[in-house]
This record gives sequence, C-alpha cells and structure tokens, in this order.
Amino acid sequence: MSDTSNLAGLALAAIVFSLSWPAARKYFKQWSWLQRLKFVGAILVYVALGLLWIPLAKLLTVRNAAGQAPPAAAGGAVLVAFGWIFLGVLLLLRYLMDEPQPKWVRRFSIPYVMAVTMVAMGIGIMLAVRYG
Repeated sequence: MSDTSNLAGLALAAIVFSLSWPAARKYFKQWSWLQRLKFVGAILVYVALGLLWIPLAKLLTVRNAAGQAPPAAAGGAVLVAFGWIFLGVLLLLRYLMDEPQPKWVRRFSIPYVMAVTMVAMGIGIMLAVRYG
C-alpha cells in the first residue's frame, strides 16, 4: 500500500472515532466494569481478527516482475478481505450483544456460512491463479 492509502485509512478511522466517541461516553457511564471490559475486549479481538487476513493474502498473492498482482488474484484478495471482515462483524455482534440475542447471531447460520464461503472462494481464486 502507498503512504497515501495508509494516511487515508488513518484519517477515516479518526473521523469514525471522533463521531462515535460522544455517544460511547454516554453509554460507558451506564455500564458496569464487566460490560466495559467485554466491550473493549471484543473490539480488540475484532481488530486482531481484522489484521490476520493481511499476511495470508500477501503470502498467497502471486505477483509479476513489476510487483503487481493480476486482476483475478487481486479480486480474490478483496473477496477474502470482505468475507473476513463480515465474519469479524458477526463474531463482534455475538460477543457484544446482551441477551436475548437473535437466532442468527447465536447459531452458526446463513450469515456465517456466507462469510466462510466468501473467504473460501477468495482463497480458492488466489490459489487457482497461483497454481493454475
């Protein structure tokens, strides 16, 4: 990634954080220490899960002599990224929501299957480009 895209990502994160912080402060005062710990822990797990796909995509993506990935491999990497982030959001909902949780959050259901399928298809595309 270029420095511009890194700065754009940091700027976007700062904007989201600055817009959501006042609302979060209002609810933080009403939560017990266990709810606060659960919230912060879930966010940290989501960030860690969100960063895990990057080394996988970097290892599986084939590059040409100029260092660029072919369009199919880049498409597979994007599919892996979206599936991985979607799975992370589902897991974040599962661990942050209080009872009663909807059935689709509690059980391994269609949204989870869709996220895992997206990740598997993206890895399959990347492997087909690399070895096919």
